[in-house]
Amino acid sequence: MKKIFTLLLALVATTALWAYDFQVDGIYYNILTDKTNEVEVTYGSSKYTGSVAFPTTVAHNGTTYSVTSIGRQAFHSCSKVTSVAIPNSVKTIGDGAFNSCSGLTSMLIPKSVESIGEWAFYSCKGLVSITIPNSVTSSEKGAFAYCSGLTSIAISNSLTNIGEKMFQNCTSLDSITIPNSVKSIGNNAFEKCVSLTSVVIPNSVTTIGNQAFYNCVGLNSISIGNSVNSIGGGAFNGCSGLTSVTIPNSIESIGDRAFYSCFLLKEVVCYAEEIPVTGTGVFASTPQSQATLYVPDTALEAYKTAEQWKDFGTILSIQEIENGVENTYSPSANTQKIFRDGQLILIRDGVEYNAMGQEL
Repeated sequence: MKKIFTLLLALVATTALWAYDFQVDGIYYNILTDKTNEVEVTYGSSKYTGSVAFPTTVAHNGTTYSVTSIGRQAFHSCSKVTSVAIPNSVKTIGDGAFNSCSGLTSMLIPKSVESIGEWAFYSCKGLVSITIPNSVTSSEKGAFAYCSGLTSIAISNSLTNIGEKMFQNCTSLDSITIPNSVKSIGNNAFEKCVSLTSVVIPNSVTTIGNQAFYNCVGLNSISIGNSVNSIGGGAFNGCSGLTSVTIPNSIESIGDRAFYSCFLLKEVVCYAEEIPVTGTGVFASTPQSQATLYVPDTALEAYKTAEQWKDFGTILSIQEIENGVENTYSPSANTQKIFRDGQLILIRDGVEYNAMGQEL
């Protein structure tokens, strides 16, 4: 009797593992709703391989269904899949849909897609580039994490949040453009993106999460938008190549060890007239005693006595040197620095650059 019961449990578990409603041309489907005749692509008893394509509609038992979703873990660990053609009828890509599809080299996300689930493309190491269309309004935790071959990505102009760990460990990603629609950058969003060299955070962003750029060792400059009011703990921890940081007047708080171990930090330009609330060790393990801090004239004396800020080797007023050349700091032998209309300008061999090193 015990053996029969065990056998029944095994059969039930197997049935649950391969739960799908029907199969057509090697593609497995689940019926989402009979009211609108919609189905999702799911997994079945055999893993998908090679180039996979599925239609916008599929017929079963006399009913035509619209294919509107790629289900949870539909292609999970299908390491022999090389490409997937997603039809324009699909609106959602579910959690872990393409998780660990290490052989996937190309993916075109259609403009019909509105949301991308957690870990959807996790560890798709063969992907080199991806475009998230403007139809996408939400992308969840770790959606493209550990895509170590990814070198470039175009982010939807409708996305309001870069989710937690969204691009974590994308070690080949060397450039990123954050659109003006984004309001927050999640925790660990770009952690260990070691090939990133510069980042411009647009004025739309108000919060930078904990360890958002942790260990981005290739990052040498960062420009933080004029609306950011919070920089999370360890946000730039371990950015050992970072030489300059511009902090806007909107800043209200900076978390613990936000710039910890930024070994090459030479300059911080902080426009905040009120000293931000700072956690512990914000500038710990940086050459702070040799670095220069620039602050508004109205707050100069306050910064000179404020904990952590007073430890900068040189503290100068932005206004004192505005429209004048200040030669005590030089990123290179032939570089001069001026402040014009409150903004840092670098002049090298007669050519003007902004704080990010971009030619004006």
